[in-house]
Amino acid sequence: MKQRILFFSLALFFLGLLLSCGAGTGGEIALAREPFQSESIPQHIKDATVQITIEVPDPDAPNVTIVEPGFGTLIRQDGETFLVTHSHWKQLSEGPGLVYIRNVDGQILYFSPLGDFRRRIRYSDGGTTIFKVPEAIQAHALGNPVAGSAKAQPEVGDAVVITHREILETSFGVSIQVTFHQARVQAVETKNGLPVFRLQSQDGHTVVPGDSGGGVWFNGNLVANMWTTIMVEREAVSRTAEPANGLQPTDISIAAQFPQK
Repeated sequence: MKQRILFFSLALFFLGLLLSCGAGTGGEIALAREPFQSESIPQHIKDATVQITIEVPDPDAPNVTIVEPGFGTLIRQDGETFLVTHSHWKQLSEGPGLVYIRNVDGQILYFSPLGDFRRRIRYSDGGTTIFKVPEAIQAHALGNPVAGSAKAQPEVGDAVVITHREILETSFGVSIQVTFHQARVQAVETKNGLPVFRLQSQDGHTVVPGDSGGGVWFNGNLVANMWTTIMVEREAVSRTAEPANGLQPTDISIAAQFPQK
């Protein structure tokens, strides 16, 4: 069956453009980049990170499947296991489809009809969606990684770890590699009524479509999920990444803070 992979970048880029209007707000600092070794990531972070793929039939093209990728994090809280991800899934609506949850190595941990997955939603706002995790994948969840108080939250200048989806072209085709990178908190602010972190990549990696929902970690605790990338006009930056609709991604991203309730 022929497949067409759509990363839904337009929505992400548009949101990023809106958010970029807030650049330069109080509390931001310029941050120098530092070397970072992805191999130093604690194993419990890798174990808790999962890839989420939603597949739905294209209503306008027979025998074509729309594939929407993203990230999530398995957490354990109050004796229950949950999946934390972003809130702008385009295909998480009424209709047929399948959901696949894979670990960082691409092994399938769980799959289900889309309708069953929707019914597992326990919380959703403009930045975060939380699902009750099926028994089948509870064994992969962390002990209790969520920062439970404001004291555990990062401040401006603190280093955090973010999740990235690397697309590799090999002689066997395209493969996905999950990598982890360091960013620093440039600002703690509010967007669309929600508390967010403005992050600056420390190695030049740009948050791309498919990275949404990826965990943001501080001192081993999950404190946020990746939301969007700040976009600017192409002429305003010197980097050479391919633009979309005349816009250029920057190394600044926005992450929705984990709900503290």
